[in-house]
Amino acid sequence: MAFKELRIKVSAEQKKESVTLASDGRLLVSVRDKREDGKANLRALMLVSEYLNVPSTHVTILRGHNLPTKTLRIRTAM
Repeated sequence: MAFKELRIKVSAEQKKESVTLASDGRLLVSVRDKREDGKANLRALMLVSEYLNVPSTHVTILRGHNLPTKTLRIRTAM
């Protein structure tokens, strides 16, 4: 089993949900949910997993649970 780290920036309470690749290589994730009770984080993980075409159970937050900028751990096949 292999792991890959990915940096993202989450913008909560947006009108439109999206995932875009920034020029610095991180993903910019916009979600409709609020930053309370981890709702925005959960939705961001779902959107990233769809974008990367991996199961949502393979994507976890490694660092930045309470910050807009996060580091994710992606479990990948070898």
